[in-house]
Amino acid sequence: MNVATTIGIDPGVSGAIAWMRYGKVLKVEDMPTIPKTTGKGLQVDAHGLSSLLAGNGSCEVIVEVVH
Repeated sequence: MNVATTIGIDPGVSGAIAWMRYGKVLKVEDMPTIPKTTGKGLQVDAHGLSSLLAGNGSCEVIVEVVH
């Protein structure tokens, strides 16, 4: 499959999402977060992430493997 847009995802609350087209960076966004529902700190905002990724059409997505 030959796609023009690639989305790279660095998961986690301090991660980011990058959009590239034909090897050129279009934009980079911090991972959307919300306060944890229990305890202190942040968690990834799944709805916010979904909103960022929606409407990208046919694209390749690469997610960093976190150990």
